Amino acid sequence: MLIKKRIDELNAMHRYASMQGIAVKPETNAFLAAVTCKQQNGEGLSEQDTAQLAQAHKQLTKLIAPAKLDCIRLVQGHENSRLRFLGAIPLVRQLLLVLLVCLISVGALAMSPYVTSATLNQTLSNLYGWPQLANFMLYLCAAGFGAAATSRAIAGHYLKSMRFLDEFTSCYWIKGSIGTSCGLLLCIYLPIERLHGIKSQLILDIDKPLLSCLGAAATVLFIHFLPKGLMRLSGALQVIRNRVVTRIQALGLFRPKDNSGHTRPHDQTQIEPAMPDMEEIDAPAPSAQPEVNMTTSPSEFTWWQEHTHKTCCQKGILCTPGDNAGLILVRGYDCKDRSAEQIIYDLSRAGLDFATTCVLAKAAGLVGEDVKRFILVEQLSQLWLSKQVQQKLFEVVWRSVEEEVQSICAKSDCVAAYGKVNWPALDNKIKAMVGDLHFCGHYTPLSRKVIQEYIVNNDLDGFTQALCNVDYWPYVPAARFEARRQFLQSIPAAAH
Repeated sequence: MLIKKRIDELNAMHRYASMQGIAVKPETNAFLAAVTCKQQNGEGLSEQDTAQLAQAHKQLTKLIAPAKLDCIRLVQGHENSRLRFLGAIPLVRQLLLVLLVCLISVGALAMSPYVTSATLNQTLSNLYGWPQLANFMLYLCAAGFGAAATSRAIAGHYLKSMRFLDEFTSCYWIKGSIGTSCGLLLCIYLPIERLHGIKSQLILDIDKPLLSCLGAAATVLFIHFLPKGLMRLSGALQVIRNRVVTRIQALGLFRPKDNSGHTRPHDQTQIEPAMPDMEEIDAPAPSAQPEVNMTTSPSEFTWWQEHTHKTCCQKGILCTPGDNAGLILVRGYDCKDRSAEQIIYDLSRAGLDFATTCVLAKAAGLVGEDVKRFILVEQLSQLWLSKQVQQKLFEVVWRSVEEEVQSICAKSDCVAAYGKVNWPALDNKIKAMVGDLHFCGHYTPLSRKVIQEYIVNNDLDGFTQALCNVDYWPYVPAARFEARRQFLQSIPAAAH
């Protein structure tokens, strides 16, 4: 199902790119045609096909940016509708229907004998019976027209750039309802009938319906731009705060605290912007090997190896390892491959404050020099992530690693060669090692010839012997090999 979904997504993005005149690499076109044909014929995909599928998915996602895949599929899913001339998606059509109903109702009520110049220039509390109801409905329909027109314009703006997300559909109705209510309240309780100096009878007759309409539209716009304004304000305040803290630290008035609550010495406090290079990132830290608690999560081993033995990650500062990499928040979490919405979601769940989260989300898609420039512009060279935030963020990476491993183990050629893996029942130590192998790029077709049968049989002893045989792993760094050996031989097996 996952492979089928990926192929469908690729076809949707490829079709959108073709319609927009975006050039796609010929090899990508050929590969997409080949895997689509295999899917239609019921053939399975090889491991190489799956890897190319993921790579092509990333390439097309970047190629069509800022368009969103979900929006493209939503629009393409409704392109054969008979009502397409009313709008590309149901929300736009529904808002257009509300808009037309309100407009027709305003016209009909304006011609009603109960709506006159006399009633329009009085407050509703001074009217009774049908005149009061007719004037109330006139104001309500005018407000509904303004709210619906503004909501439809906003939705159309996002649809034009293919950035509309279907999960926000309810937000448009909520904003429209609030806008209608506010527009109605404005024209009822704002005493504009007491204004003097207006000589035009036309303006005197339409001032309240017009106020209701414009008030509703302004309310919808205010609600729409309020979160963005608060986000920008919060980011600006955070930048100001960081600059003030930096100045105070430079004067030596106070020193920040580390993750354990102890005061960090001055030599660990960065004053000037520093861009860590690969040597600093990969340099082993002087700390001793920590005890890994396998009862917590199979990711513990990889976490300790990556974030205790790497100086850059141990400090919790931001990393930019190379020209082709993006902003690295933790090992395996590259902002280059993630959307701003996904970064905000992951960092918020990890416990990072909202202001910093919104600033880091701007790094989505940035690469190389753009990342270094981003860190300097946003004053992030002093930013360091707490151990708790790093651990929770690494769990996001680890879930992706486990999904990829399970996908590899479920491939038709892999199952045919070695058998089916029962992942939920697999020993936690095997899970931890297989995940670490895949994380480091060591879980290859060649290595599967050595260890896959033990994974299928859930044979921890056989798996340990294979993984501890140095002849099978000549390309694995000695420190990593030794850490895996100690982990498998010295830590008691954990419950499944």
